[in-house]
Amino acid sequence: MTPGKSIGTVDDFIDAVLEYDQRTAGMDFGNREHSLEIVKTLFRMIKNYVSDEEIQDLKGDLLRHLKTLLD
Repeated sequence: MTPGKSIGTVDDFIDAVLEYDQRTAGMDFGNREHSLEIVKTLFRMIKNYVSDEEIQDLKGDLLRHLKTLLD
């Protein structure tokens, strides 16, 4: 993902995560499906530490496609 390119879909978000550190992303995240599960798990974990109100605020700021990561 090139700097300044917007993230409009979950796939774009996963691409950005995988491109963040291309050197180790393959070892850390594996394939796309595994990457998506890791990201979903991260957001589930965050929900344990962030209030429901803050999660709703965050959802309000996310694009429709990315909101599914917080469900």
